[in-house]
Amino acid sequence: MIESEQTTSVSQVFEQFLTPPRKSPSAKEQKLIEQAEIFSIPSKIADLTAYSWGEGATVLIVHGWGGRGTQFGSFVKPLVDSGYRVLAFDAPAHGKTVGKQTNGFELAEAIATIAAKESPIDTIIAHSLGATSTALALSKEVFARKVVCLASLCWLSSSVKRFAKLAKLSQQAEDELYRLMENKFGKDVWDIVSVDKRVANLSIPALLFHDRADRDCSLRESEAISQAWQNSQLIVTEGLGHNRILRDEQVVQQTVNFIKEQNI
Repeated sequence: MIESEQTTSVSQVFEQFLTPPRKSPSAKEQKLIEQAEIFSIPSKIADLTAYSWGEGATVLIVHGWGGRGTQFGSFVKPLVDSGYRVLAFDAPAHGKTVGKQTNGFELAEAIATIAAKESPIDTIIAHSLGATSTALALSKEVFARKVVCLASLCWLSSSVKRFAKLAKLSQQAEDELYRLMENKFGKDVWDIVSVDKRVANLSIPALLFHDRADRDCSLRESEAISQAWQNSQLIVTEGLGHNRILRDEQVVQQTVNFIKEQNI
């Protein structure tokens, strides 16, 4: 009975792991939404709610787990003023896009779908799991000139371990959570979602930002990605954590400067 109850509990935790939290947009985000062209991009998973500002070469925004396309408001005006079109979207089961559960593979598929429909994509700016899924998509087909990754997650295994710790699972229950992941996504899921392996053959320029004090995703994850990515640079920030990095003026300006640079 105890073992059965524990299995049920771990199954519930697994369901929670696949269920992103939904948060309402802030007042600043709401103003940004009012200024946007809002439209729908059909995909196999769901009709994705998309937002567009400005005209010019397209910069695609990819948010992270539990995020929204409008989280990147600090990037919109500087990019639009620099002559770019900014395209953001709500991932499946996020923001205004329908769904209850999703995962990084679905997000990668959504990114590839948008890239195909909105081609050409000049640059992708991605946060957290969004950066992971961007790498997965690009490892299959390179469809952007440059990439900017913020607080990147490198290994799915470390994400599961952190989630198990937050759920206060025993080692036995944590092992069961890993087994459930393999049952759903295959035993090679840990190798597939190892971004350092996926980007090893990429040569497009990449700029990575990661905060030393990020409690949600360790700096060592971006360090591993940067070491594997042939043409990348890692900038380590201080005191911004996992989400404030999206609003930092220096991060935004460095990103804009990087995008505007011509490939050598």
